[in-house]
Amino acid sequence: MLLQGWLRDRLGDGPVYMTGIKGQGMSALARVLAEHGVEVIGSDTPAAFVTDFRLKHPRIKVLTGFGADQIPPATKQFIYSAGYPDDHPEIVAAAARGIAAASYPEFVGMLTNV
Repeated sequence: MLLQGWLRDRLGDGPVYMTGIKGQGMSALARVLAEHGVEVIGSDTPAAFVTDFRLKHPRIKVLTGFGADQIPPATKQFIYSAGYPDDHPEIVAAAARGIAAASYPEFVGMLTNV
């Protein structure tokens, strides 16, 4: 219950946006967030991944490809795979909009302190 309260305080009703959502860790994190009532929207390549099964959840929406315009206006938290460079268009767009951002390991670190 502590996790749900922390997520509610941090995110309110806004979604989490995840760049690189199909990765092993990112897809597992997306599923955990969705199971705790968070709306998750994420982007990745169109290729099929072994992790696609984790992302089949009514609170998870996977977008094909990447683009700054894909990040919803109400996004409260941006999480990105540490494999992407700082000049990735979605990372740049989230920073320009002032959205709270964390790499996957940084966000998992925050969760472990809840």
